[in-house]
Amino acid sequence: MERVRHIKNRPEYNRYVIKKRDMLFIIPTAVMLDYIFVYLFYKSIVFCVISYIPVCILLAKLYKKHNINIRKQRLAKEFEDMLGCVATALRAGYSLENSFAEAERELVVMYGKDNDILTELELITSGLKINRTVNDLISDMAKRSGVEEILSFSEILMIAKRSGGNIVDIVTKTANNMHDRREIEEEMKTIISGKRLEYRIMCMMPIIMLVFLKICSPGYLSVLYHNIVGVAVMTGCLIVYIISFFVAEKIMAFDVNVVVRRSVFRHRFKIHMPEKIFEMFKKYADMHSLGDELCRINPGRNRESVYKSFADDLYAQTFIGIFVALLFFVAGCVSFPDKLLYLFLMSIAVIIIFPYRLRQAVKSKNIARNNQMLIDYPDFVNRFALLIGAGSSMRSAFERLVNDYKKRCADNEDVFRYLYEELNLVVRELYNGVNEAQVYENFGNRVRLLPYMKFCTMLVQNLRKGNRYILEQLNMTAIDAYESKRDNIKRLGEEASSKLLLPMILEFVIVLVIIMYPALMAL
Repeated sequence: MERVRHIKNRPEYNRYVIKKRDMLFIIPTAVMLDYIFVYLFYKSIVFCVISYIPVCILLAKLYKKHNINIRKQRLAKEFEDMLGCVATALRAGYSLENSFAEAERELVVMYGKDNDILTELELITSGLKINRTVNDLISDMAKRSGVEEILSFSEILMIAKRSGGNIVDIVTKTANNMHDRREIEEEMKTIISGKRLEYRIMCMMPIIMLVFLKICSPGYLSVLYHNIVGVAVMTGCLIVYIISFFVAEKIMAFDVNVVVRRSVFRHRFKIHMPEKIFEMFKKYADMHSLGDELCRINPGRNRESVYKSFADDLYAQTFIGIFVALLFFVAGCVSFPDKLLYLFLMSIAVIIIFPYRLRQAVKSKNIARNNQMLIDYPDFVNRFALLIGAGSSMRSAFERLVNDYKKRCADNEDVFRYLYEELNLVVRELYNGVNEAQVYENFGNRVRLLPYMKFCTMLVQNLRKGNRYILEQLNMTAIDAYESKRDNIKRLGEEASSKLLLPMILEFVIVLVIIMYPALMAL
């Protein structure tokens, strides 16, 4: 019976059940949003009634997602405090199993009784009483929480228990790493806090302007309602408003982890570049540098196949550009027959824009790839050092990191990290019997980023001279890497702050349209 109770009472952090008290917030908020985005823009009660249910459902989904994220963030912070208490108990001479009971007594004073981490500690202590292992209990907690730090700690703890690693050192380092990560996140939020406030104010301006004009001059906005042109103008304003809002939210939700989707060029329009044109393209295009860029953003793919896919996509984009330019030129000739030269030059520009955008996309993907790998570097070095300290060899440490990444990809298809895709190639080469030192040199040459090249050089030197001091070198490298990550985060935060200017400009344009369109129609 105790085991059944132990299993049933486990909290699930990836689910949130909406309660009655939540509906007391969702229903009136949906009414307010429905009024703002439907009645103010269309002045129609019918539209408000029709759109209320979709708005309510969307708000409920966003509310659930927000609460799940908040709960996970709170759990990660509390887990850090728990590890600190566990490390203190371990240094005082307690066993790992008894240290969790000591941590529970300390955290009750800090948090009170109704708390997620105390629930987890109660599950751990009760599980230990029925002869479950610490590894199983922490692993179960990691799977239910989905928090990356807890997942990493559970795997490293499992290796340390098997190989007899220094448990106190592992717990302390994990807590310190989580603390450093949270500090960096707080710094990032501080950097963009000023621009965030400016955008929030600017975001309210179109709504404030509509309410002000409805109160002070009700007839001024009549041209925008109950006619096709006015409804089209307000629909355009609403679309731009929603786009600018979501773009700004994406920028302001700037994550410490730079998210990049898989970048594999495919011929989406079933148009293949002829072989003769492809050979000429390879001959006259900058094959070496372009090929390197394409291979870096498509790890694991053959150089020739990636280049051919890009060429097919470029060929298709050129045809699309020609088609759009012809439509533009014909429409321009009908409307402005005396402006043929200008229309011709603009059509040429339209043809060039489409393939140019594809080439720029390759450059921007490479920049995003480099930023992501630089951000991932400190966490990678720390996890690698913890695995080495827990008794793993370098080869098994790489395998463990790659297996963990594959599990996360299986659970979430959107997880894509260039670093671990490159590490997958490292593991594949090791399985194929390539010399270990050569594998690490190939890894550094593929990545072509200075921190990784230094890391690979250190591994090769330790292989040749012995691994006696590798753990000390890894710890020093991790400290330097976190300082470098802090600088990179500041730079990316400043870039994100600058990007908020675009949605702010769009909000300003909406205000201008709302004010100027009725005035122009009155002339």
